[in-house]
Amino acid sequence: MNIDAILTSFIMIIIGIVMSLFGYAMSRLLTALAMAAITFYLSIQYLYAHTHSLVFSSILAIFIALVIGGISFVFYRAMLGIAIGIIISTIISRAYGFSGIQLIALAVVFSAIAYFLSKYIVVIALALLGSAMIYLGLVRLGIDIFFSLIISAIMFVAGVYIQFRG
Repeated sequence: MNIDAILTSFIMIIIGIVMSLFGYAMSRLLTALAMAAITFYLSIQYLYAHTHSLVFSSILAIFIALVIGGISFVFYRAMLGIAIGIIISTIISRAYGFSGIQLIALAVVFSAIAYFLSKYIVVIALALLGSAMIYLGLVRLGIDIFFSLIISAIMFVAGVYIQFRG
């Protein structure tokens, strides 16, 4: 086994540990940073096109990006619930031919359900992703499959417990 494979395996194991133990907090933080970056880019493009002042545009764009990033950090579960609700209701409405008020009612119902289940869904999904990365990294290092499964199962349970407790 060459050094690249060993290094890649260790990186997968480290990222897997972080994902399984702190995945929910990381997803909130990365969502807020991504929203702030997108908002900054769009704001500075729009403001500079209208004001032709780079200093004014930059200062105002930073302020707008910080506000939007903070809002997306605080309302992460609500935004996630609304997005999941709209996606599910759109799929169901296309399958059964619903439109208008039926589509809106479905979106509201599924958004409410997804809001209450969003933390559980994200925590379980990210803990599972992290434990799968740990498993793949351990197997790639040549560790026994059974032992790798036990370690990744322990990390999955520990990750779910730590994220729900915190």
